Amino acid sequence: MTILETVIKIYDDHGRLKLPSSIVRKLNLRKNTILRVSIKNGVIILEPIRAKWPKKGKIDEDKALSEKHLAWFEI
Repeated sequence: MTILETVIKIYDDHGRLKLPSSIVRKLNLRKNTILRVSIKNGVIILEPIRAKWPKKGKIDEDKALSEKHLAWFEI
């Protein structure tokens, strides 16, 4: 069942994309929401993780992101 469908595009050479605000509101996503990304049968699935997500190691996430590095999380 499709509740909301839209088209988005990759907007830079780094492969980043932006979710439309209608999707963000519908899923009640907030700043710093962590999304699990899966690919199944050629379909990309983004799933918000609502539980506290443990960090791998002692990474200062804000510092890492401000320096344009990735903060690693355990799956």
